[in-house]
Amino acid sequence: MFEIPRSKPAFSSHSGNVGGTGYGGQQPAQQQPINRTESPTEYGIPAFYALFVHYGSQSPVNADVSELISRLRNVGFRVLGTDRERDVQGGPGVDFFRDEDEAAAKKIAELVNDWRGTRTIKARRQKVKNPPGFIGVWLF
Repeated sequence: MFEIPRSKPAFSSHSGNVGGTGYGGQQPAQQQPINRTESPTEYGIPAFYALFVHYGSQSPVNADVSELISRLRNVGFRVLGTDRERDVQGGPGVDFFRDEDEAAAKKIAELVNDWRGTRTIKARRQKVKNPPGFIGVWLF
């Protein structure tokens, strides 16, 4: 059975178009593990997904990132970590790592775009292997 770890999960966002990974020294919030063997086939269980928000070190939006995190959590998503990493090669986007997570990544991109007041953030499939439900949100 799949269980989201309570300490630092084995999340990796290294690929050809992603600039960083990890928590930037921060530990993820303590949350109840979600037991699943695979991702849901349709978006509809936001608590299944583990989000990692990368907000960029020099970003003017840093002060407002807590509002985005609150919005994501209010919908039911679990934000397990944040850091100041930037995707210098691929830019902003919502990275998903398994085909079955695409619908949730698109929903998260929609929520991020609503928060930003733009339609520039897109869901994008990455080739790195991560556990089901792990999603990276790159704001810059």
